[in-house]
Amino acid sequence: MGLFGTYSRAEGGAHRRLKTKPSRACVFSSLLLASVSIPYVSSEDTGPSIVPDRVRRHKDCQGLKNDRIPPQPKLVGADFAENASEYSPLSEKGATSAECKNGQAGGYPCNNVNLLSMLDLNELNASIQKPENQTYANDIWGVWGWTNQTYANDIWGWTDENSNREFAIIGLFLGTAFVEITDPHNPVYLGALPSSGDPTLPLFGIEYGLDTDWHDIKTYKNYALVVSEIHEHGMQIFDLTTLLTANPNTTFEETAHYSEFGRAHNVFVNEDTGYAYALGSGTCRGGLHFVDLEDPTKPKNKGCYAEDGYTHDVQCVVYAGPDKAFVGREICFAANLNTITIVDVTKKKRSKELSRTPIENYEYTHQGWLTEDQAYFIFNDELDEFYNDGKTKTFVLDVRNLSKPVFVGTHAGRTDAIDHNMYVVGDLLYQANYQAGFNVLKIDDISKPRFTEGGYFDVYPEDDSNKFNGAWSVYPFFPSGVVIVSGIEQGLFMLEVGDITSSPTASPTRTKTPTRSAAPTTSPTTAAPTKSAAPTYSPTFAFTQAPSITRRPTSTTLPTFFPTSVPLTSAPTTSPQTIFEIAAGAGTFNTLVTALTLTGLDVTLSTAGPFTVFAPTDTAFNDLPAGTLATLLADPVALADILKYHVLLGAVDFSEVVKLAGEEVVTLNGATVSIAVVSGEVILNGNAKIVVTDIRASNGIVHAIDTVLIPPVPVTSPPTSSPTSSEPTIFAPTISEPTTSAPTISGKSAKNGEKGKKKKKAKFGKKNSKTKASKV
Repeated sequence: MGLFGTYSRAEGGAHRRLKTKPSRACVFSSLLLASVSIPYVSSEDTGPSIVPDRVRRHKDCQGLKNDRIPPQPKLVGADFAENASEYSPLSEKGATSAECKNGQAGGYPCNNVNLLSMLDLNELNASIQKPENQTYANDIWGVWGWTNQTYANDIWGWTDENSNREFAIIGLFLGTAFVEITDPHNPVYLGALPSSGDPTLPLFGIEYGLDTDWHDIKTYKNYALVVSEIHEHGMQIFDLTTLLTANPNTTFEETAHYSEFGRAHNVFVNEDTGYAYALGSGTCRGGLHFVDLEDPTKPKNKGCYAEDGYTHDVQCVVYAGPDKAFVGREICFAANLNTITIVDVTKKKRSKELSRTPIENYEYTHQGWLTEDQAYFIFNDELDEFYNDGKTKTFVLDVRNLSKPVFVGTHAGRTDAIDHNMYVVGDLLYQANYQAGFNVLKIDDISKPRFTEGGYFDVYPEDDSNKFNGAWSVYPFFPSGVVIVSGIEQGLFMLEVGDITSSPTASPTRTKTPTRSAAPTTSPTTAAPTKSAAPTYSPTFAFTQAPSITRRPTSTTLPTFFPTSVPLTSAPTTSPQTIFEIAAGAGTFNTLVTALTLTGLDVTLSTAGPFTVFAPTDTAFNDLPAGTLATLLADPVALADILKYHVLLGAVDFSEVVKLAGEEVVTLNGATVSIAVVSGEVILNGNAKIVVTDIRASNGIVHAIDTVLIPPVPVTSPPTSSPTSSEPTIFAPTISEPTTSAPTISGKSAKNGEKGKKKKKAKFGKKNSKTKASKV
């Protein structure tokens, strides 16, 4: 969703106004270099265009290309800390975390927004990057320097409804990257889906010509839909459940492909109706291209709405607003360059324009989002700051009467930055404003309009001017409240917004989450998304990532002493060995090692994790009733269930275990283990005592216990193949519901950007009791 520049649109045979400011001469000189400016009929289009199809696409000009800079290094982490006097990652909750203190989070200016973690462009491109893709060269305009083959663009998110695991999806020049952020302090790069077609090829024989690196992503159920302006890219469809069992650094394959258009600038999905809307494509005169997603792997072309020409962005909803005549109908609110156009698309073949509101003194009506009561449409103009200077301007349209919208006014922001993408959650407006980075505004009185800035995180500290660097987009719809932001030259940011129900007075705080070891630096692999082989890697989880739980009320008295060690081979504070290697060398976990090897869990516990293992000693196994151990060793399926019942996802040290007294935590098995403090000792399930604490491995922590834990009921189905042909199924964790609350991430209710349904805010250390443990 970047800048198109100029576009001539037709309605009823009449040409609409084409603005030709002198400052836009670069656009037209660019076009003359690329094509002959004569009427042109696209091979993709349903009707004639009055400008070349390749010109109609959203493309920047020389002035914008001059803003290109090389990819930027992280302003957090160990390397940055070497030259930073007031920042140390050792005092933070993750390797790239930075609490907002005194207006700074590491090297990033901030207010009321913490940095939970970030990945730079090199990390995001790891599974698809080729050395030749990052070069220093002139393009046809003789400007920039660095080619844009590593830069980031659009961003979206996906939450698995069964496990509540959360994933960031970010567009890159070469494809689309996927990052698990369930533990937002310790993100896991899973890999990337390469672009369809070759974005590095010259367009019409012109090196680095009019094709672009831009992608746009939305989700429908468990699928990601990806479009791009790359020639003949089409729409990629990717099964997101593939991520649940993926190894890090995977090169993914698309699940299905839609080729009824070649390029498209944007895509929107209305999950309530099961339709996708491709925008700015070479069809439908750049207007709404309807795609039926009843079967996402077999999408169907359902026609166009082309009467108002090019649509840059849109939000389509099942209307539930104040205009009673249209309640229950599917209504689209389109940003159409110089208008906000409202269209009833309930019947796709008879879509009807309800209103078309011209925006006075417009430059480029770009994108917007409805308030949650669907009474007002908040939108931006991407070029007003660029051409006219002045503060970042946010526009408000009163749409209580869909047939007669009324322009309410504008809000002037804190900086001169260009606004790009914005979304509404509750009474908060989340904005990605290029050089000013991420901003969040509280809607005080939409009818005035009056907003209060509640916080910001500046991904581009060098400047806040009206140029096209920095934040591309923002996604604020995760149930956990984590906000993700894409930085064009910076990468992926995971952010936490503080309480802004009133003017912020202090930096936000966050409940501590388990830490994790670094993901393995394996060579890229290729995986077809339809495969569901059991993973050799189990992603980490923040201990509590779902909307609500009830804490079981029991004693929370801390133990009066820590358990003492039984004779074990000592391990260093942080061992370079994995959990399995430590167990194998300890001499006291011989039975456990045999059982892990038999079930294949030795491989799982040798991967990055991190994991927490309550490890029964050999004595604990010997104390099982006579014949039990032999029976289990002869039944790897039942044995695997029991072993997984001893494993948690995430590195939970003893001090954190103590804090969980009175709770039940969910294991890899899917069943829960209770934690209690009894007479100064930590007891699991009422009878298993922790006898050795904090044996630290490279991929987690081991606590030795004196009794084997037996799950209450088996939660796996018998495998269809022998244990030697596939690994045991890994289960996502849940935690039973608490009676007390914990600090929320942002204190605001989240809303799915496409479903339009309110969700409860997730709280760290909590898990949704309604969410069943399920296979991943």
